[in-house]
Amino acid sequence: MELTLWTYEGPPHVGAMRIASSMKDIHYVLHAPQGDTYADLLFTMIERRGQRPPVTYTTFQARDLGGDTAELVKKNIKEAVERFRPKTLLVGESCTAELIQDQPGALAKGMGFDMPIVNLELPAYSKKFKPGKAYKDSKLCNMVTVQELSKRYPKEKIIVNSLYPGCVADTNLFRDTPWLFRFLFPIFQKFITKGYVSQRLAGERVAQVATYKEFAIPSVHWSWGNRQKTGRKPFSQKLSKRIIDTKTSKQTYDLTKQLVGLD
Repeated sequence: MELTLWTYEGPPHVGAMRIASSMKDIHYVLHAPQGDTYADLLFTMIERRGQRPPVTYTTFQARDLGGDTAELVKKNIKEAVERFRPKTLLVGESCTAELIQDQPGALAKGMGFDMPIVNLELPAYSKKFKPGKAYKDSKLCNMVTVQELSKRYPKEKIIVNSLYPGCVADTNLFRDTPWLFRFLFPIFQKFITKGYVSQRLAGERVAQVATYKEFAIPSVHWSWGNRQKTGRKPFSQKLSKRIIDTKTSKQTYDLTKQLVGLD
């Protein structure tokens, strides 16, 4: 059962397949040995989807390791582009192929295609996925995107900002954390840091930012602070240099457009 769960949810290249399958005009070239094509079965047999994911495998075999596997990668990339004609190409490698170090993403970018090529870093061996860091990084990306959207759209048409309503410590966001964390975290936020807010209060604050005129200021991050007090007024949170950096916000915006197929 544990092996089945790992096969279904664990390998990074399977997560990348889920991303590719959720978008239009995206194709994913996966550098992987013949045995790693089992991932197709997760979609067609276990999930019972009507079609296989938009993935091309290089499917190298043991005998290929004595030759130039990089040329095999380039051959499969070229054939995939000619056959599927995607608007954006994702390129990655499975945990087994990572050991060969062919760097398929770099190979694809050097082939002169007139399309965005996203090199997926799927480091099964060198890094461990940290859900807490991923959560914080996603919030950072949201705040960076707000800055870029505010530059691209005049405030007379649309106002874009973000907010921190307080710590909503008892939602399903933490459903995959250890049970002890789910039990202690709300208590810690309520009685130690004093940062806890209920889901209802957080929702009310979101509604205020969306509808009240005093919040109609573009590119502001509204906050009620880390320590909650009755009647506390929201304020404009000072943003770090990382968030307001022009180059970072543009790169984040452009990459997001590629990933969702808007280019």
